[in-house]
Amino acid sequence: MRGIVRRKWSKSMLELQALRLMPWTSVRPVDVAAWPAPGRVRLVRAQETDAVLGFVHAVREPAWLGCGPGRLEVCETLDASLLMSIEHGWFAFGHWQVMDAERCRVGGIVGRHLLDEQGGRFATLLQEGAAVSAIRDRLGKVLARLETAADGGALLRFAEDLGTNPFLRMLLLAACILSPTRAQGR
Repeated sequence: MRGIVRRKWSKSMLELQALRLMPWTSVRPVDVAAWPAPGRVRLVRAQETDAVLGFVHAVREPAWLGCGPGRLEVCETLDASLLMSIEHGWFAFGHWQVMDAERCRVGGIVGRHLLDEQGGRFATLLQEGAAVSAIRDRLGKVLARLETAADGGALLRFAEDLGTNPFLRMLLLAACILSPTRAQGR
């Protein structure tokens, strides 16, 4: 796989303040040079420039009743390098592990709760309107906002004062990737 063609060179997706996750598709857009193996893909674009930053693709989709192992990979940059993976094993029942590119556990997501690397709950995804959710820490501070579109796309806005911790941003991005899937009842 050669990678993503960008309209302009831009920052890493974890360095930006807002990301647009496009709806799941199996059709290759014209501004993407390479496409992963057949299956569902979700492009990640910069909110401000519309540049393609990377993509999410289903390596293994959960089997019957969601019981089989599932794995989503988030890739970025021109060479489609692995940024992180989101996965669960047999009979995980909504418990997803977020792993960095080196397969180290960053944290987890169980239902609407985000867990740190030790498994402690540190944030929750809360519905604030028909299409707006917020990820709040245990003290109620907003870490990110998520706006879902009717077509299955989503806009993730990190809080202005969030800082640059890439592992925290990975967990917030993973929650965004999984959220529309849960909202659609899948």
